[in-house]
Amino acid sequence: MDNFLSLMESTNQIEEQYKLFKRHLKRMDGMDEAFLAQILDRMAFWGQSGYRHLQIQAYEALYQKFPSSVLAFLLGYSYSAVSQYDRAYQWLDKVDKQDLDLEGRLLLADVNLKLGHLNEARKELQAIINDHPRDYRAYHQMSEFYRMQAINEKAIYYLETLMEYFISEADSLRRQWRTDLLALYLSSERIDTEKISALFDQDNEDLTIETADECYLLAHFYAQINDFNRSNHFCELGLQIDPDHFELRLLQLENLTYLQETSRFANQLDQLLKSLPPYDGVVMDCLRLADRMGVFTAKLIQLLEDYYPLLDNAEDQFLVLSAYVAYYLDQKDYQQANLFMEKFDLQAIDESLLAYLKGKILFHQGQKEQAKAYLDLAWDQQVLAKDLPDMIQQLSNL
Repeated sequence: MDNFLSLMESTNQIEEQYKLFKRHLKRMDGMDEAFLAQILDRMAFWGQSGYRHLQIQAYEALYQKFPSSVLAFLLGYSYSAVSQYDRAYQWLDKVDKQDLDLEGRLLLADVNLKLGHLNEARKELQAIINDHPRDYRAYHQMSEFYRMQAINEKAIYYLETLMEYFISEADSLRRQWRTDLLALYLSSERIDTEKISALFDQDNEDLTIETADECYLLAHFYAQINDFNRSNHFCELGLQIDPDHFELRLLQLENLTYLQETSRFANQLDQLLKSLPPYDGVVMDCLRLADRMGVFTAKLIQLLEDYYPLLDNAEDQFLVLSAYVAYYLDQKDYQQANLFMEKFDLQAIDESLLAYLKGKILFHQGQKEQAKAYLDLAWDQQVLAKDLPDMIQQLSNL
């Protein structure tokens, strides 16, 4: 056996080590504990080095020849590490439950949870909490258990327990619990501002805000209570941490519509649009915010032209047409504004909506008499457009 171990050490190639192991295994009639421990250490190294498949094959070959509860557990653990939870469960089911230490029990509960064996997972986690009340991991898994089922009150209970009683755990862990707790608080029908404020006012714990996700949730919270300046502050902070955090950029855009910061809105809109892949439906979310603000950029119009053929909703199509016309009218490029009739498929657009767009272009060109006929038709058909009443008023004396 010593010769075999020396051979294993003679090569750094893990595939070669595996082949040596397979050849040696065929000749083995027995195995002492010391040798098994050395072999298992080597196989653990294979798994850590990205050769999990060889590790699993070696464990299975060993188990076939020398079945044991330890090997069954290692196979369960290894299959769990590659997210093959069905196989993990099959192997863990072969383990003598008396042999499972705390780590093993937590693994079994996690695999049950991943497979949807909810009753088994809950029972195991509750037993672990009873047996090991000072270990945070079962409480954390229990919070995940209830979050998966959207039983938020129970999930909140376990997360609050973690925050209150496990104050000596790593800051990164506590920060994650706090983030999860904040997300659940914000999903409640009634947002408890005092609880949320208290969650971030525990200066003695020195849990500084370090993740963009925390910033997003806080920004969302302040937007919910209409404190858009403070919401925007956390958007800025989060984007400094992660400039590519998409949800933060979209929320910041929405904040700017309430703060009526026109130039910043245009700048941030283009920043967000640059990060969008081609034909991304989020361009329509951006359009709705731009429409609320009355600010359209060249980048937005370009993306909307490309996206228009994918739209099957006449209301969205009209929103795109309105943005296109408004953008070029703002540029005083009346010829380009008129091109909406050539650039876009207008088959689904109601005649009164087209009359509104044509009349608006003529109105801005100063051709008031011609504009009046179109705009009167739109008015009679009760087209809902913010600027239509004002144009009608101005044309009423003609």
